[in-house]
Amino acid sequence: MATRNYLYPILYPDFKPPRGSKPEAQLCMEIANFLREQSLCFNFLCVWLHIPNQWAGLYKGRFGAELAHMGRINGAPDYVFSGKYGCFFVEVKTPKGIQSENQIIFEKWCVDSGIPYYICRSLKDVEKVLEIERTREKFVEDAVANHYIYQQALKKLKELAE
Repeated sequence: MATRNYLYPILYPDFKPPRGSKPEAQLCMEIANFLREQSLCFNFLCVWLHIPNQWAGLYKGRFGAELAHMGRINGAPDYVFSGKYGCFFVEVKTPKGIQSENQIIFEKWCVDSGIPYYICRSLKDVEKVLEIERTREKFVEDAVANHYIYQQALKKLKELAE
């Protein structure tokens, strides 16, 4: 099976996970390990990253002000995914966890902008989201491939290349 081993240095931390992490952090680590495996094995053709918002309130003074003015946004979700045909966001919550007011505002911003936003409470939820997004990507890919203007543009490009 082909792998993208070049991703290994940036996907895998070179130290062990901490013990005694909070339940939501443990769930995020489980999700990240799953995403790492999927990314290495070409099962998931998307760039993803975790936004470390849990530290946002700890940054005070000049550094905190710099982060805020550089674009740190309160309420941003835990994960950002970006692929060939768009992006989507995932907020991770424990089974009883609730969104903060800022997270609700960020979700509304996504909805208003037409960007998918998901709340996941388990690894199974993340797997379902990835399947939804693969289906959406395939739908968009098929629509683009069959679009008349796209076909005409390809024809013109081939003529210019000859």
